[in-house]
Amino acid sequence: MNTKPAGKTHVRIARKIREQLQQLQRRRIGDVHQQAGILLGQADRIRIGRQKLVTCLLRGWPAAARITVRNIKAALLDMPHHVGCVQRAIETNACRIPTLREIVEEIIQLEDEFSEVDYSLKNRTLSAVTGAIELDGVHLGPFEIRLHIDRIASENPQSSFDVIALDPHPASSNNSVVHPHVSDEQMCCGDALLPIKSAVEGGRLSDLFCLIRSVLETYNPDSPYIALDNWYGRSCHDCGFVVAEDNVFWCSSCEYDFCDECASSCSGCGEITCGGCLNECPVCEDRYCAGCITACPDCGETICSACLEDMQCPCIEERERENEDDQEEDSVKKPGVAIDGPVRVEAA
Repeated sequence: MNTKPAGKTHVRIARKIREQLQQLQRRRIGDVHQQAGILLGQADRIRIGRQKLVTCLLRGWPAAARITVRNIKAALLDMPHHVGCVQRAIETNACRIPTLREIVEEIIQLEDEFSEVDYSLKNRTLSAVTGAIELDGVHLGPFEIRLHIDRIASENPQSSFDVIALDPHPASSNNSVVHPHVSDEQMCCGDALLPIKSAVEGGRLSDLFCLIRSVLETYNPDSPYIALDNWYGRSCHDCGFVVAEDNVFWCSSCEYDFCDECASSCSGCGEITCGGCLNECPVCEDRYCAGCITACPDCGETICSACLEDMQCPCIEERERENEDDQEEDSVKKPGVAIDGPVRVEAA
């Protein structure tokens, strides 16, 4: 048993925690009252239906009696659901509120479990710092587990604490993910959610912080925000897939990262770029970067430099066809020389 003496700060923090637990208990009692009222309302529907059946029998109303029986049946079918709601509300209210002394002992026990524990009466927080954490060779650094005492009475136990990276080593694709199971200082509890919820509502502070630390020290590959295999990778700007550093391609035009599936290359110079920064030449139908594509000086059509040098712009062929058509038209209109009027022959 821990015999470390309690200080005034321990007592003050413990008192505020107990106030929150009492508030949580009052709300849970209110839930029992509410669900029990709904259950009684269902029972009242059956009671009223029974009275209506008596009236139908006395006055000989068979059609009205059949409708009333259906209403009683519907109310009866809903009864198990509402009974279950009352039972669950009672079960969640069964947790005993620890005494002030017990909460103080929990805080002292917390100081034995963690080398660094801090209190803030102003901010109403209780914090503990873990050691440096490393998972599968990925160094993540130490974390501060910060319990917000004013949030203990909230419905969501995960919202009552934050997990803060003190020496952040975030995933390269998302700076808000500092741990495979922590994003924006919120931890995904996974299978530990129910034990953590029970520890919060029971005021078992030492168990709560140790459970959170255990989640931080364990890697679950089935439900990470970002897998450790992709921790040092980058996200493809096109498809969003996270790839390793060695397989990332950088587009010099838009300055975004792309995976090997989304990256492409210029048919002219071979420069690696993304598909969105390439233009298709209407002549050869290959795709070119901005440096290998140009505009025809005659028609302004976008064309690759190679096709322009070979005089293969569509406007050139169009001009040649027009010239040929003009020549054919002239030859049709002028088969010989026509002379109008009488011909005068001069004497030699």
